[in-house]
Amino acid sequence: MERIFAGMFTLRFASLPVAALLALSPLAARTRPPHQPAASIGALRLLGEVILPFNQEVQGTKLGGISGLDRAPDGTWYLISDDKGEFSPARFYTARLRYNAQGFQGVDITGVHYLQPPAPTATPEYLDPESIRYAPRTHSLFYTSEGNELLKIDPFVREMDTTGRYRRTLPLPPMFRFQDQAAGTGPRQNATFEGLAYTPDDHSLWVLMEGPLKQDRPDDAPATAEYPNRFSQLDSRTGALCRQLVYELDPVSSPGHVNRNAEVVAVSDTEFLALECSYYKGENRVRVYDIDTQGATDVSGQPTLRPGTYRPVRKRLVADLGQLGRRLDNIEGLAFGPNLPNGHRTLVVVSDNNFNPAEISQFWAFEVLPSSAAKP
Repeated sequence: MERIFAGMFTLRFASLPVAALLALSPLAARTRPPHQPAASIGALRLLGEVILPFNQEVQGTKLGGISGLDRAPDGTWYLISDDKGEFSPARFYTARLRYNAQGFQGVDITGVHYLQPPAPTATPEYLDPESIRYAPRTHSLFYTSEGNELLKIDPFVREMDTTGRYRRTLPLPPMFRFQDQAAGTGPRQNATFEGLAYTPDDHSLWVLMEGPLKQDRPDDAPATAEYPNRFSQLDSRTGALCRQLVYELDPVSSPGHVNRNAEVVAVSDTEFLALECSYYKGENRVRVYDIDTQGATDVSGQPTLRPGTYRPVRKRLVADLGQLGRRLDNIEGLAFGPNLPNGHRTLVVVSDNNFNPAEISQFWAFEVLPSSAAKP
């Protein structure tokens, strides 16, 4: 049921059972590479779920396409829409998420802000926003856009203030440009800057590709070939590329499935959570992995990734969201929320409904259970 109070939209629904607990990593020991890193993340316990009304109007916009989210220390949540201007101008929403150890009580949308271009333009700028992160040091927001290969619009990472006002565009490494690429090289359409993480030390932004560059996994590669995604560390102050690692997606588990990375979030300066997703014939598969960057090979100097020439980041399965036994939609966002009274972290995931009435905008809140392997 929707209620409106002075511009605030409050959503009500039935709470979920608190006891839902997702699988720990031993249930998926066949991940690559086999080494299991020590980590602070053990398992996820479902607290509750919210499903937003389809095409709910918020301050003259259609609420949907939520592809990324993050939370500021003051409790404000930022939700970015990947609407390319088809329904409303490119934008992000501010929100309040109400959940605790007993359940998920609601999502309150508190405002809308539009993504401003570097300079005034006669026509709207093409944007395909995918991820958003709050930067405490500058009290600003970073976000990614996937670009468009057909239009020769490159992907990018930008910084803006919390009202959407443009600050800067970070330098783009040449390998990620759609323009001036040799045949069979460069990024693929709709498979570029999908994930963005901001490290607790305020020094680094990590950008995770949705899929491999063309030369890293050619179109004619066999189904069993590796899926090496580039995971790039940028200096948050200058935007310069510091190093680049390889995140290997899981092998294709069944014919027709294509795995992809949907998001990444920093646990520490060297530990991250990453979303792996696939979709085929109405079936969504989503897994949350803990990854460790220590010891991985810097491949920033390798134009083409060759098997055996690098050590990828280490990964460990934390949760297969399909084991929840509930409808699983197009999950794209991942962010940490406030700690619970017991000191445990919380994690929120969100799905992008693609402005399609057959899909849903769903929010899940989880309690993060510590790993027994965590260092003291």
